Amino acid sequence: MNIKESRVDQIGGIILGIFSLLLYFVIIPLEVGDTSKFGVSPRFLPQILALLLMFLSICQVISGYKKRGQEDQKIYTINPNELKLILKSLGVFIIYIIALNITGYLITTVVALAVFMFLYGQRNIKRIVLVSVGIPIAIYLFFTKALTMVLP
Repeated sequence: MNIKESRVDQIGGIILGIFSLLLYFVIIPLEVGDTSKFGVSPRFLPQILALLLMFLSICQVISGYKKRGQEDQKIYTINPNELKLILKSLGVFIIYIIALNITGYLITTVVALAVFMFLYGQRNIKRIVLVSVGIPIAIYLFFTKALTMVLP
């Protein structure tokens, strides 16, 4: 499958725009409490970032629209195997998000990292175990001990 650069920009901009709308209208209201009676709401910065993302996605769509008549565009070729890898990665990520609420951060992240490493070609079992166990534990300890934050 061949896709011109202008089309890639338009599709990418639309996807980013949809994500920024979901972020602004669904994810932030559901996940960030509104305590604006104490000054600036905790939702303020995430909402500003979602609006910035929307602005950038609109710019990307416009840029793709302007490029559509040019002859010197790059042509991207998507191999069916790469498309399958993208879809598998998306599936693992969706399962990770669902499992995160059930089993918590540590177990879910160890398994997800191991699966991602295997999907992307890592076959050294020692390296998979070292990275998929070591990194989540280091991140967990940093957040719980150094920043005194509670992770799920």
